[in-house]
Parts: sequence; C-alpha cells; structure tokens
Amino acid sequence: MTKHIKFFSAVILLSLIGLQCKKESDPKDPIIPTPEPATGTVMVNVKAYSGTDPLVYGTTYTNANSEQFKVSMFRYYLTNIVLMGDGTTPDYVQPESYYLVDHGSANATYQIKLDSVPKGTYKGIKFIIGVDSLRNVSGAQTGALDPGNGMFWTWSSGYIQFKLEGTTVNPSGNFAYHIGGFKGAYSAVKENAFVFTGTTLQLAGGATKNLNIQSDVQEVFKNPAVWNIASMRNISTAGASSKTIADNYADMIRFGSIQ
Repeated sequence: MTKHIKFFSAVILLSLIGLQCKKESDPKDPIIPTPEPATGTVMVNVKAYSGTDPLVYGTTYTNANSEQFKVSMFRYYLTNIVLMGDGTTPDYVQPESYYLVDHGSANATYQIKLDSVPKGTYKGIKFIIGVDSLRNVSGAQTGALDPGNGMFWTWSSGYIQFKLEGTTVNPSGNFAYHIGGFKGAYSAVKENAFVFTGTTLQLAGGATKNLNIQSDVQEVFKNPAVWNIASMRNISTAGASSKTIADNYADMIRFGSIQ
C-alpha cells in the first residue's frame, strides 16, 4: 500500500511540474496578433446652410432673386445612400436606407449612422433626395416612411419629397413649398453624387469616421432656374412649378469635410 501511495504521489508531482512548465511561455513561440475588424462606422452629419452661412431659423437671408426671406421649416427625404469605392474598394450600399432629414430647430445637424461599412478607401457618396417609386407604391410603412410624419399625400398615395416653409420680408407674407411626385415628367425624386474634394475617406476596421456634408437652402432658388417666391407662394401638387424647384434642389447637398 505504501508503495502505491508513493507511486501516485510521484505521478501527481510530475503532472504539477508539467502544468507549471506549460504556463511559462517559450520566447520562441510566435506572437499571434489580434485580427483587425473587417468593418467600421461612418457618421454622415448633414448641416443646413444658407450659402456659406449656417442656416438659422428666423434669420433674414437674400435669395438669387434679391428677395429677403426667413425659414421656419426645412425637411426632406435622403435615401438610398451609397459610399463610392476607389476602384479597389467596392461600393458600400446601405440596406434599408431611408431618412427624413428635419433640420428642426435653429442650426441643427441631422446625423445618419452607416454601420458595418467594410474597411477601405471611399472617394464619394451617392444618394437620392426623395423616396423611390417602389416605396411610394408599397402601402403603409413605418419609421421614416410612416405617413404620420406629415410627409405623405394621402389623397394621391405618394410621399412629399421636400418641404420648405417660411416668410418673405418685403412684401411680407408666408410661403410653403411641399414638393411631391415620383413618376412621369413631374417627378421630384432626384439622384445625386459627388466626390470628396481633394481627399478620400479611409476607413480602418473598428474605426469611426465623420463625413460632414452641407445642405444649402439657397439652391432652391437658383440653378438651373431663378425662382421668384412672390410669383407663387404655395405649392402642394406635382406640376411644372414643383418640378422647377425639385430641379433646383437636386444639387443642394455638397461635400464639407472628413474627420
């Protein structure tokens, strides 16, 4: 019995010595680096401007037709966002990409979060101002496309793509442009794209980048047509006048910076 006890004691002792040896790292063992995540995050910050000045509700501005005006509402749909790759990095197409940009109170910035963006280099962005035709005919929806958001014409079963409301100073009076329509000659759905001037968005795995873009309300009144508020103060149906404004605001969003 004593011999058996001594034998088992020796086995246990050798096992403990072996475990201790395993705990001590061998300097020759390779160091395995932690793999970098495959994706990152891009925060798209949309800030309202009037020309080169941040837009402040209730402040007086002068448009391309020399009319003085103040803004009380500036909201629109920004949808179908795509980050354009540089040729090596493929485009990133955000799924379910529908946002109701409401600049709300004075000097507000609207933020869009792009999750799970593959790491790489991106040279620009594509998007639609408005809601595409498929979603216009898809019945009642939720979130940004909920008709309860006040951006839907129930009588014509279509989304209001863009709203601008305010007042003119001299002569004084209100104006309200509710621009809708998604098909035919008077469609207000506008596709746009631009490259990041003089730079690229280089996204590392696990990192977050800020893409700052600017939405210029002055573009509503110019390019390709100069718009006169006094000639028509209210628009609430699709037609030639709403198309003129939609053609103007098609290029209202521009690149700001990357941080």
